[in-house]
Amino acid sequence: MPDTAATQIRRALEKLPATCRYHGDNTQPDRPGWGREACCDTGIPAQRRKLAEAALDQLVNELAAQPDTCGASMYALGGDPVGPCILRASHDGPVHQDATGAKWWPHTDPALILGS
Repeated sequence: MPDTAATQIRRALEKLPATCRYHGDNTQPDRPGWGREACCDTGIPAQRRKLAEAALDQLVNELAAQPDTCGASMYALGGDPVGPCILRASHDGPVHQDATGAKWWPHTDPALILGS
């Protein structure tokens, strides 16, 4: 998620109250599973904000942890997997390369398969 998208979502969440007028920071329902979403009706927006902020933080962290690599892979002639490609995500050439240095092309020449 681009930083600007996360910033926009955070700005929207900041419009919601962060605490309940009556219960302060304790917006958890006192009896979970009894149909209550928050401490009381006044605390619902604050509880939703907390849950949304936690989900946004998790999403941003997961996206930041993803490698910025191509990730392409394929099966070799013997059926062994080759890949994933470690080159940058939008590399220009048709050649892929894995961590061991093996290189492959996305389209195999039929003459190579048939041994001609």
